[in-house]
Amino acid sequence: LEKVLKDSPNNSWAWGELGDCYFEAGELEEALSAYERQLRKTPDNAVLLNNMGVINKLQSRYKKATEYFKKAVEVDPNYAEAHYNLGFIMFEEGDLDEAIKQYKTTLELMPEFNLARDSLKVAMNKRDAYAKQQFTWKNL
Repeated sequence: LEKVLKDSPNNSWAWGELGDCYFEAGELEEALSAYERQLRKTPDNAVLLNNMGVINKLQSRYKKATEYFKKAVEVDPNYAEAHYNLGFIMFEEGDLDEAIKQYKTTLELMPEFNLARDSLKVAMNKRDAYAKQQFTWKNL
């Protein structure tokens, strides 16, 4: 890949492949850098945007991850993984209603996505527990 990029530094496919290699090796900053080079050539690549969101999520940069996941679902509204990842971020940020919405969308697109089903149950249970707690506090 390095030879391909040396000979053709604008090869977006090679930048994406290099990013994937770095990601699999756990070299997240290098992966992000390679993906950013690819993004310059393919700004509407939903898989790439999702991958960049995942890296930011792994590094607890939730605001940046959210931007990438939102852009990914904007580019491809049928991309279940991006909806799931956006739901995960919304859950972590405490926006349970939005997390539930994203998990439901994920399951509409990919009913066999069991992790999304489990995450939906957790988010709904947490939202219900919070609502019960609020009700109890109001009635004390």
